Amino acid sequence: MNRRYETTLPGLYAIGDAAAKIYTGVSGAGAAGLIFCAVSGNRAARFACEYAKKVNYLSISERQLETLREQALAPLMRKEGVDPAHVILSI
Repeated sequence: MNRRYETTLPGLYAIGDAAAKIYTGVSGAGAAGLIFCAVSGNRAARFACEYAKKVNYLSISERQLETLREQALAPLMRKEGVDPAHVILSI
């Protein structure tokens, strides 16, 4: 990730914990983490908008879009399985 919060994958930006807080010197939990999350989110959004204005869009069919939507939302629709909080506590 660079100072524009761009990752090595064009069009993908990292903010908050995913950004590793390497440019602000912020570390740890609590208010400092929230501040970094807000700042990095704001800055990454601005740079992502600049990127989006320059890139050519690919067409996608409604069927592809619906499939992607279902896949993205599938974890939210699960009725059973491992609770994410349990995974975090285990780690």
